[in-house]
Amino acid sequence: MAMNRAERRRAEREQRKAAATMDPGALFTEALAHHNEGRVAEALKLAERALSADKSHVDALQLAGMAAIQLRDTDKALRYLADKTRLDPDNPHGHVNHGAALQMAGDLDQAAECFRRAIALDAGMADAHTNLGVTLRDLSRFAEAEETMRRALDISPGDARLMVSLASVVQARGRIDEAITLYDQVLAINPGHEDTIYKRSLCHFAKGDFARGQQDHESRWAAETFDSKWRDYSEAPWRGEPLSGKRILVWAEQGVGDHIIFLGSLPALIAEGGSCVFQCDQRLVTLFARSLPAAKIVPDKSESQYPDIDFQIPAASFALQRRIELPGQYPLGRYLQADPERSAEIKARLADQAPGRPVIGIAWRSSRVKAGPWKSMPLDLWGPILSRREALFVNLQYGETDDEIAAARAATGADIFTDPHIDRFNDFEGLAALIDSLDLVITTSNVTAHFAGALGKTCLLALQVTPLWYWGMKETPIPLYSSVESFWQSTENAWGDVVGEIAARLDDHLANSEK
Repeated sequence: MAMNRAERRRAEREQRKAAATMDPGALFTEALAHHNEGRVAEALKLAERALSADKSHVDALQLAGMAAIQLRDTDKALRYLADKTRLDPDNPHGHVNHGAALQMAGDLDQAAECFRRAIALDAGMADAHTNLGVTLRDLSRFAEAEETMRRALDISPGDARLMVSLASVVQARGRIDEAITLYDQVLAINPGHEDTIYKRSLCHFAKGDFARGQQDHESRWAAETFDSKWRDYSEAPWRGEPLSGKRILVWAEQGVGDHIIFLGSLPALIAEGGSCVFQCDQRLVTLFARSLPAAKIVPDKSESQYPDIDFQIPAASFALQRRIELPGQYPLGRYLQADPERSAEIKARLADQAPGRPVIGIAWRSSRVKAGPWKSMPLDLWGPILSRREALFVNLQYGETDDEIAAARAATGADIFTDPHIDRFNDFEGLAALIDSLDLVITTSNVTAHFAGALGKTCLLALQVTPLWYWGMKETPIPLYSSVESFWQSTENAWGDVVGEIAARLDDHLANSEK
């Protein structure tokens, strides 16, 4: 049936409209407008529609990849930005963005290569130098990182963002006063930059200045590099009021090791006549409830409202305030109580494995994406420690360890036992009972150290030059647990002296145990 003139015009308009919706250029333009307006999810959808029409549209690939980074969609970011650099290999910005996606995915070595390719294409690109410096820092290559950061500042002097990045590297190298000076300079330019204030707080903590550190630390909720989220509760925030006869909700933040530290601030409160509800990682609930029965222990995913609460506060804010008010409670003695039945069961199993021999737990790395490399002391460096044939070494390390242990056994002849009955990542009751059953623990800074300290177990702790708020640094050590003895790097990545010192101290312990 023939169409009349009006119908033909309508059909032509619909055809043009349909063609426009599939025009990659028009879709990209619309996606870009959405992205510029902060509508990132919509921008990604439109960019993907453009790519469905033209898979080689490099601008759409770039936009889709950047939007995916902002939305924390690692798989899409990697896919789109890898395609972008493949199709447009001479564009340095593409390599920088691809490197950012690889950073997010934790592939730091490949990220560094992307940034180096960008620098080769444009040596004056400050962002490429900065991102390379941050990546090298996270790979524990601190000297290279600092050199790279200073090169970025030469290109863009006075850039506050670059100064923050340089300060973070200087901080990682243990030059705390210099880092504070740089953070102060940044804050003179941008007084309200929360991430800078938060990072400066960690420097104050490292020097043992908890009062000044806590003041800065309250900025952490708005800091880009802080990985916990604020929770809104209807109860009044605690601001230091007397807690005798009061009940406070202390709610979870940060990681498992931090939760163990925070628990240590509660016994003093209860001794003063206060009470609390404490949120923590689900895996810790039964262990903490046994250890501190006067407190109500609940999992950190619980959003329930609790009756008769007078105050609420994030866990770190509470613990730091109590540290300032009651410095005499540190170092902390034993405040965790392992399951006695499981401890007895494990002790019997270890006695069968190594009758009459000292039993020493070992852990050597952290699984944290950014901090893990510089907190870890690779097991292949432990030869002087593991050569003690009279001891049974017990694997406390979470994660996959079979290959590392096999190599250590082959190199040293060490007797290293992994208890097949304990999931060291998910079964914290089992891990606590295992540590409680040992004669000694040797570890780097990971959750094992906090379990050992809170259980009152003698622990030889290998620490990197980079300071942490709960250990301090070599010049100003923080005595967190009375049973933990720290051994510090003198310079970054220099584990040899630490291994030697721990090996000598281990000899002392073994000699004393024979008496």
